[in-house]
Amino acid sequence: MAYRKLKETISTLQKSEETHRSLLEEIEEGYLEADVTGKITLCNQSFCRITGYSLDELKVMDFREYV
Repeated sequence: MAYRKLKETISTLQKSEETHRSLLEEIEEGYLEADVTGKITLCNQSFCRITGYSLDELKVMDFREYV
């Protein structure tokens, strides 16, 4: 019973994450998330297009210096 509930919870979380990522990729606005150290942890393709940087380039940048 507990195993089934765990599987349902994981499935729900995965669907939620897919929806979140899909929405971020569909919007035209640039979006990014950074951790407390300034490391970019997530950004959408619109942000890459707007800034002219690739995702790989952004992952090593310090967001605080970029802004």
